[in-house]
Order: sequence, then C-alpha cells, then structure tokens
Amino acid sequence: MLNTVLALVVAVYGLVWVLAGAFAPAVVLPSMGFSMMAALSVLALAVESYLAPRGKRNWAVVAVLAVLTFGLLSWAAGMAGRENVIVTAVLGGATCTVLALVFQALRERMSSGPACKAAPVVTAGMLFLACQCLVGIL
Repeated sequence: MLNTVLALVVAVYGLVWVLAGAFAPAVVLPSMGFSMMAALSVLALAVESYLAPRGKRNWAVVAVLAVLTFGLLSWAAGMAGRENVIVTAVLGGATCTVLALVFQALRERMSSGPACKAAPVVTAGMLFLACQCLVGIL
C-alpha cells in the first residue's frame, strides 16, 4: 500500500510541476532534492498509516519500488534530467526506505490506539523536521 500511495503523491507533485511550468513559467517550484523526497515520502507514510493502519511490509520490495517510483516519475515529469535520473532514483529510494523504517518503528512505539488521531501526522512532521536538520548539518 505504501508504494501505491507514494506513486500517487509523486505523480501529483509531478503533474503540478509540469502544469506550473506550462501555465505559470514564472513560478519557482522546488526541485527534486533530498528535502522534497523526504517531504513526499513522509506525506505518503502519513496517508498510508490512515488507509492501512496495520499493513505488513516487505522492505526489499519497498526499496525497489521506491527507486522505480522516484526515478521514472521524476524523469517523466522532467524534474530529473537524463544524467541525473539514476542519482534521483537511488537517493529517493534510500530516503523513502529509511524514513519508512523509522516511521514504522516510531509507530510501533507510539501505539496510542484510537485516542490520538493526529499521531501519524505529528510523527511524519517530526521526521520531516529531522530530515531538514540533517540537510542543514550536511
């Protein structure tokens, strides 16, 4: 379920990117960098946690499909050039897989039940802020 939601989120962002480039060329949208990959990944994780709260994951499949999702959809939308598509795919796949692993561990520890409906969104937000701190350090 995670890879389907991730593909949908990345496809919607790619569509917005293409339409903004066609109809509003003066608008500056963020490129497909580490921060955007982290934002799209945590958004997909938060949505997926509401749609399938107790879904099981095969981590190898998650990694491979995340690489394909970020590589093919960013190339199709023109966000990554021909020479950067492999770097974008590998970085996006690694980012999504690591964030999914950390999000899963946090969700298992959190386990607040039906009392806290906003817990996945708060967790996703904190993961995004942690990624922003990592970018600031690097």
